[in-house]
Amino acid sequence: MKKLISLMIILALVLSCAVAGADISTATQTDPTGDRGITINKAGVNPWPTETSPTTGRNLDQLALDNEDVMAEGFLGMYVSGIYYPVMLQHSGFSAGVDKGAPIYGSYGDIFYEMAKSEVGHTRMAIIFNDFIPTYVGATRSTRIGYISIRQEWNAPYLFQGRQTTNGGPTDVNTFLGKLNLPEEKVLYDGNSGWKDFLAYKMGVNQLPSGDHIIWNLSGLFANEMGERSFEDHNHTLKFGALPEGGDEANFVYVFWNTKGTKQQDGNNWYYYNMMYEYDEEENAYVRYSIEDLTNPQNNAHLFQEYVLSDIKTTERSGDGNKEWGSKIDATLTYGNAITFANVIVQYINMNWNDGGERPNPNLLGTGNADYFMGGKHYTGVWNREKVDDRTVFYGQDGNEIALQEGRTIIIMLDYNAKLESNPQPRMVKYE
Repeated sequence: MKKLISLMIILALVLSCAVAGADISTATQTDPTGDRGITINKAGVNPWPTETSPTTGRNLDQLALDNEDVMAEGFLGMYVSGIYYPVMLQHSGFSAGVDKGAPIYGSYGDIFYEMAKSEVGHTRMAIIFNDFIPTYVGATRSTRIGYISIRQEWNAPYLFQGRQTTNGGPTDVNTFLGKLNLPEEKVLYDGNSGWKDFLAYKMGVNQLPSGDHIIWNLSGLFANEMGERSFEDHNHTLKFGALPEGGDEANFVYVFWNTKGTKQQDGNNWYYYNMMYEYDEEENAYVRYSIEDLTNPQNNAHLFQEYVLSDIKTTERSGDGNKEWGSKIDATLTYGNAITFANVIVQYINMNWNDGGERPNPNLLGTGNADYFMGGKHYTGVWNREKVDDRTVFYGQDGNEIALQEGRTIIIMLDYNAKLESNPQPRMVKYE
């Protein structure tokens, strides 16, 4: 397993330099809606060089050499098999609390998505695993129609825990699935569905709080239930290459889902979801933090990192499987590696909110603005997606598909049109 790094050491090292460098009052604010004067040169399907990963651009042979300890522990994935097989996980985000929101083995994820689940500013995350398939992943929560739409562009098996239903309304997941004519078997793995054939891979972790305690034995599910599938007819290869020319400095990026104030003004914990990304030049990646104080983001910043499990004791399920989980795990949960991002993409979307701002109905088709943060630089562009089965393509200022850096990417789908009675403009992105 990759060497674990102490949370306190990381915070001390990173925040000591962050305090000296950042001043949010003078940071530049992005423009979600302004005309960027970009004429799109429509991109087709990117070729996939078989020796590299289509999700991270990393060399597969080098990944295997660098991760012999992981291979010994039974991790699967493209770095072992060479087979392109993305799997999507609905992660709970920080719903359990800022100190409980770490993804299980999240540092092995390739692409993260973040989108608001309520207009007040709570978010939920999804993770695409392809290069590495960890033994355990989670914790999982319920899905929304926006994440079903993301699943469509990957054509990936999707693990989640329940679904939002509204008796056939515009945000009803089952209605949306019916329109897509999407079969559930070996595609949608809903932990609340009651299926008996994959309950053995769904587990409750005693150390995690109720509602955020369901994880999956992904390696077991991947090897025994999903089977090999061909994704050649549904290519989602990203473009990787050198950084674009130009760009302005972006050593700190702030993504606000609610700009009302501080932790003390928040009765609903939305401050968990406001984020700061700090560029680490040595790693050539952005380190992510949850922040409590909008005027001083370094104050009480919480590092975004993974959970790892040790001292695992599993209690197997018994009887007919009519239980909340396939088995229970008593394990020691500790923090592992910081989850850093080579590419931070802000994709501005228009969102319709139903039922008092609790049921999101995002528009993920068409064209909108996008901002890219890579290599300590900021670049502007636009995104485009014509049909629900198409991949979202990100374009640079020159109108061509922008090249990403090799490594992990996070795509933040920011609903710039959100409005609250107490805060007419809750969303904001700034950088410096």
